[in-house]
Amino acid sequence: MVSKSLRDAVTDALQFILSLGGIYRPIVPILNEAVEASGAVRIVDLCSGGGGPWLWLYRLLRVSNGRDIEVCLTDKYPNIEAFENARRETSSQITFYPGFVDAASLPRNLSGFRTIFTSFHHFTPDEK
Repeated sequence: MVSKSLRDAVTDALQFILSLGGIYRPIVPILNEAVEASGAVRIVDLCSGGGGPWLWLYRLLRVSNGRDIEVCLTDKYPNIEAFENARRETSSQITFYPGFVDAASLPRNLSGFRTIFTSFHHFTPDEK
């Protein structure tokens, strides 16, 4: 079993790399269109790790579609410190679910448009 401090350090590093590289920047118009078409007012991000691309991706979504949308971070082993930082930096527009969330079986109260970034390696071939 991986220790919490090592897991949090790895997810923090991945979040930094995603922010630095802007690898998900091309999906902004597609994501805006999909969220708009769904009528969702919240994005529920699965397997969020250290926050994934959301600190900068959130800002691009707000600029391009002109409306506020809540982003809720979730994870099987939530990095609460990183999630709280994201909440603070976005004046609570990025929130989080503090408990265990299995991406294959979400709690009923986590409704919204679902996203998952850089996480498919966690799933078995049957789950993909």
